[in-house]
Amino acid sequence: PVATTGDLVRAVESQTPEPKRTKTLARVFQALRIHVNDELGELEGALLSAAAVVRPGGRLAVMSYHSLEDRRAKHVLRSGALDGVLTHDEMGNVLSPWKPLTRRPV
Repeated sequence: PVATTGDLVRAVESQTPEPKRTKTLARVFQALRIHVNDELGELEGALLSAAAVVRPGGRLAVMSYHSLEDRRAKHVLRSGALDGVLTHDEMGNVLSPWKPLTRRPV
């Protein structure tokens, strides 16, 4: 059983080759932090709520620190939905509360 962070470190170290231990430990603790704090759920809620609080013509900037956050932000900013599925009007225009300022992320 793993009861302390030290126990977890020892368990991960025992299963990880020397050159990759630090990176592996960082990823394990990052994954635990993301899950315990429900960081992705909080991000999703903020992204979906932003359209209601940003004034028309206003801008929304999102900083992401890893690919899980990045993917969710890109989906919402491109399509207005978490799944990234684009919806179109009768003329074929994308219906999204956001208009991209640049083609690529900055």
